[in-house]
Amino acid sequence: MRLPVRMTGRSIVAFSFLIAVAVVFAFHSVAVAGAKPTVVVGMNNFEDDVPAVQSAVDQGGTVILRGTFDFGTHAGNHIIVPGRTYPHQDEKGRSTVFIHKKDVRILGETGKMGELLTVVKNGMPAFWIGWDGEVSREMPSGTLGVDVGQETFPVDAEGRVNYRDTGSEPGYTGPQTRYARAFQNVSSTIETIFFDSPKHGGIKAAAGRDIFIIGNTFSKVQFGGLVHLNNFAGATHIAAAFGGVGMFYAPFLYPTITGNIVAERNIVDDVGTEVINTHWGECFGIVSLFTNAAAVRIEGNEIRNVGRQADGTGSGAFAASILMADNYKASPLVANNIIYNSSLIGIYDLVGITLPAPGPTIKHNKLVNCMIGIMTESWGAPMNARLIHQNLISQDGLLGSGQSCIVASWLNASLIRANTFKGDYTEPLVALLASSNNVLLENRDLRSTDLPESPTYFLDGSSSGNLIMGTSGTAQDLGTDNKIFLHSPGGN
Repeated sequence: MRLPVRMTGRSIVAFSFLIAVAVVFAFHSVAVAGAKPTVVVGMNNFEDDVPAVQSAVDQGGTVILRGTFDFGTHAGNHIIVPGRTYPHQDEKGRSTVFIHKKDVRILGETGKMGELLTVVKNGMPAFWIGWDGEVSREMPSGTLGVDVGQETFPVDAEGRVNYRDTGSEPGYTGPQTRYARAFQNVSSTIETIFFDSPKHGGIKAAAGRDIFIIGNTFSKVQFGGLVHLNNFAGATHIAAAFGGVGMFYAPFLYPTITGNIVAERNIVDDVGTEVINTHWGECFGIVSLFTNAAAVRIEGNEIRNVGRQADGTGSGAFAASILMADNYKASPLVANNIIYNSSLIGIYDLVGITLPAPGPTIKHNKLVNCMIGIMTESWGAPMNARLIHQNLISQDGLLGSGQSCIVASWLNASLIRANTFKGDYTEPLVALLASSNNVLLENRDLRSTDLPESPTYFLDGSSSGNLIMGTSGTAQDLGTDNKIFLHSPGGN
């Protein structure tokens, strides 16, 4: 039997975040009076739209975006452009609005039926929270890893930047270390905006207090360019990301989001589906990574077609519709999301460097046509206290077989309860790998029993002390001291 494959470190990405903002500017219609909102009207031209929205966001308060905006596709200093030399590689991006001065709420307009009327096209990414877009070759004042992040570029003997998957190419000839400052005292809300074809990412957050991403649509998130060898990621596609990842990913900050993170009622459709022949990459729908957040809630979102299109064609990039990893202070909630068609993982619970406690609650989600429905994984030490409860995980037959419904690696003292499994899978529906002292109760295997199928549960030789009880399913136990009580083979 082929066991589920363990994921590797290249899935780490740090992430930054998107904030739609508004501003008073020439050629833009503006209304400001005291505490009244600032209204910015899009000109569908990035040379006008980005400065106008940036100006409005810098003022803080409520910013209303009206009409269609084009943020352009200028690759700033967080993207490696082969052959672009220092100092040009350090130039601030002109296709991103940076949220770093004041608290701001950015709103798009909606129609009578709730349809999104405000459109933001392109962006690299469109909004970035907690960073001003500037880099320095000299260490600024402050504490490294808290106030300031650092990145060191790998180079060859001739001083050329060594890219992750393209080998040595012409690049920097100057110093190979640079710094970025974190802005941790801003709170941001971005609501009801239609993001059309953002490049590299839609919204990213590297630092801040409370961050709310609510009721937006992200459509056709596309390849945005290379990042550096020591950042693990060649090509990235991210709809909405909250992350501060020191030494891994520009702007090199860790961990600097300290308040609440909420991603609610967003629609993500078509992330990282175009074929990229020259660079390995990854694509994600919604991400919370190394945040140090007080609370994380990802709820009521609909995420479709991550890593592959509805017809099954895609980029071959590492894919996860929802990714959570490390450094949260309370149990994250991932609930009531609908995930359809992920080329690899639907919900990915990853412990890459630190061991946050308690673990996330993953409940009441519907996952259809994901190669692996829910995956929990640790790279360093056993992880505890996960709750995976009442999720529906299935294959509808339109994109062939899945691999497994739940894969748990190095999982301890967790509860997997009352989940429902349907459809065709090539591997065990639930695989416990090096996992101990977990309780699996009342999960339902609703596959037909007419044909030979993989077992419902698989416990490898390093798994021990687990309890499995239910009214349906089969099990293959290679471990020790596991107790399994199943009353029927399935189909109930």
